[in-house]
Amino acid sequence: MKSAFKYLVAGIFISIGLFIYTGVFFDISREELEIKYASGNSKFINLKDGSRIHYRDEGDITKPAI
Repeated sequence: MKSAFKYLVAGIFISIGLFIYTGVFFDISREELEIKYASGNSKFINLKDGSRIHYRDEGDITKPAI
């Protein structure tokens, strides 16, 4: 019973590690990301702390905002 539990816990940790590893890309520069995703109605807000926020203003203006 203990060995089955150890394999289950190990499998969970390996799955979480693979999920995190495959979801994080450290080699893509900000410029490449902006070219890829910031198109059309894309806009940026520069904050006082140096952060940039990307947003898009889309949709029917007569409908409620989400």
